[in-house]
Amino acid sequence: MRSQFVRLFCLSIILLLCSVSLASGQVVFNYNDFSAPTNLQANGSAGTVGTVMRLTTTTPGQSGSVWYYGGTPESPQAVPLLSGFTTSFQFQISGSAAPADGIAFVIQNGSFPQNPAGGCPAQNGSSGILALEAPDAGCGGDIGYTGLTNSVAIELDDFRNAWDLDANHVAIQSCGASANTSNHTQCLMARTTSLQTLIADGNPHKVVVKYSPPNCDGQACQNPNNLQVSLDGNQVLAATFDLARLGLDANDDAFVGFVGRTGALDANQDILSWDFSTTTTLPPQPANQGSTVTATFNNAAGNLVQEVVDLTAQNVTAAAGTQMQVTNQAIVPSSWQPTWVPGTPFATSSCWPHTGETNNCKLYIDLCTNNSNTPGSGTPAGVNCPTSTPPSILVTDNFNGPKIDPNSLPPNTGFGLLEAPDNWQGGPCVFPPPNTAQPCPTNVLTSLTGDPSPTGTVPHFNSTFIAVYGVLQPGTTIALNPPANGNGWINNNSVADPSVSATFTTATQQLSQPNNSYTQPNVAQLMYSFSNTAPPSVLIPNTVLPAPVPPSAVTSYTFPVQNLGSLPDGRYLLNYQGQDDHVGQQQLLDFGQGATSQHRHHQADRIDFVGQL
Repeated sequence: MRSQFVRLFCLSIILLLCSVSLASGQVVFNYNDFSAPTNLQANGSAGTVGTVMRLTTTTPGQSGSVWYYGGTPESPQAVPLLSGFTTSFQFQISGSAAPADGIAFVIQNGSFPQNPAGGCPAQNGSSGILALEAPDAGCGGDIGYTGLTNSVAIELDDFRNAWDLDANHVAIQSCGASANTSNHTQCLMARTTSLQTLIADGNPHKVVVKYSPPNCDGQACQNPNNLQVSLDGNQVLAATFDLARLGLDANDDAFVGFVGRTGALDANQDILSWDFSTTTTLPPQPANQGSTVTATFNNAAGNLVQEVVDLTAQNVTAAAGTQMQVTNQAIVPSSWQPTWVPGTPFATSSCWPHTGETNNCKLYIDLCTNNSNTPGSGTPAGVNCPTSTPPSILVTDNFNGPKIDPNSLPPNTGFGLLEAPDNWQGGPCVFPPPNTAQPCPTNVLTSLTGDPSPTGTVPHFNSTFIAVYGVLQPGTTIALNPPANGNGWINNNSVADPSVSATFTTATQQLSQPNNSYTQPNVAQLMYSFSNTAPPSVLIPNTVLPAPVPPSAVTSYTFPVQNLGSLPDGRYLLNYQGQDDHVGQQQLLDFGQGATSQHRHHQADRIDFVGQL
């Protein structure tokens, strides 16, 4: 396979989103399809095969590398990694009964020596986006990064060499600015010892790598285990690592990409998809009771990107000296459903793009530190953030457009502000204590105002928030007894001690089309209130009915609404709302240009009761 030097300009195509350098310095790119890649330099045996990026084929003695760059091929720009990054990719190793040798995700701004002293001779003096370990059938165990200076590699190794514990492991390798090596007796940061996933079983596997600065002072780090690697949804490695060790510049500029090798044995080693986002972190702000933390990432006209955390409620509890740091991670909208929410009740949702961030969705991660003696309080974490009972901390995502008309959404479909733990990188999750029994992620949306402003009320920070739409909600129907007549009135004045009852049927929303990644939630509760439209006369306060048993069943409730004998003729209002166990609920939303403008969404089920005595 010939090397491909990709010189295409960024094209507007559905399956591939080109990288974007934002005003904040944020770099975001996504490759769901490598058939026409941009801003990628492929070397050696690496190149496009159909829609995948193939690093090696089923041929011995191959070596391939592919690197992302900004700018142009003639003047490539490295990626600034100073504030951290998150990347995820799918890989597949197939086509061989005895696959070898593996692949690696690599961060580097170095070079291979031309004539190394000792070791494998497969070096070629290349550097930057041309960095490639030369092919050599005797050097498959190098995995393509041995000898590369100024680098750190996360290797996926499927062959046991003399320095390996087994033939199926993940490892983090770096010798700082010096030449790296796949030999685990040197340069080893961390490795797995009993990996459950079989890397080279021929199936696609997903890797997530997340890096945030360790904030080290001498030997002590406020953010230990800051380099984290997950495989198929399970964290398999964590290490304390500082990219500054690589001898990079002040912005930790580096090229990111993949390498792969074959030796005497071989395999097709493919990258199926890849998304990447650098993070933007604002300086910490005081987060004490009575304060408001405002994190503004873009305030240009018409391009607002801002999270506001309101701690002014009286029942907010915060440790003395609490500081909140807000991090902004970009998510390419096309990666939302396949990467972030499969296996959850939000699998049919779309994340809400922000025009101020070139139409990427924004994930906010709110981490706190405090000066108390609480163990671990020096480590930025959501558990250190303020709490309140009942829920009263307001989290708001303020941004300009794009506007989404609620009437354009399918029936029983609404909006959400999802909450998850600090290091959530998609899929089902578990909240830290004391909220481990709470479904995760959960929808905390309580109002939607302005243009738009999704707002959620939370009792305890679980750190991660993102605005979404297209969330399936419980459906609720009602039957009245006696029923309304043709004029819409309920006339039962011929009955002694007249009354009206209502039977509710509440059920979780079913999909019209099968979707294997969607997990249907359970109905948790039904709430209703009954009032005269002439205020204030609330006749029945908000009432919560018990959860159905089984909770996923369609269940009916009958209750006496009110003895109407002492009430005047008139119009009465019955409000009712279903809610599922992920706090998806039928919503009444204020979605106008002003605070008094109210929109009646499909699931803001309200009916007019008419009493005739």
